[in-house]
Amino acid sequence: MKEQIYFIKGMHCPSCEVVIEKKLLSMDGVEFADASLSQGKVIVGYREQKPHVEHLNRLFKDSEYTFSERPFDSEKGGFMSQLIGRGIVAAIF
Repeated sequence: MKEQIYFIKGMHCPSCEVVIEKKLLSMDGVEFADASLSQGKVIVGYREQKPHVEHLNRLFKDSEYTFSERPFDSEKGGFMSQLIGRGIVAAIF
């Protein structure tokens, strides 16, 4: 059995983990799925072919989850940049 980690954007509560795991387990070839809200990812065990990201994004489109094989850019960095920018503007005035 092989494993693949997918990063997920859009999870907001523990029930999101359950929804994602159940739907993944209903897919052909998927042996296990372990979603983690705190880590923003799911580990999927599969037999032959790993689920394609494009397929997962179509499958979960109505649930508003977005899957990626790479970590998403940290939104905190964008938030920090905004705070620094606002601090500079405030200091000028």
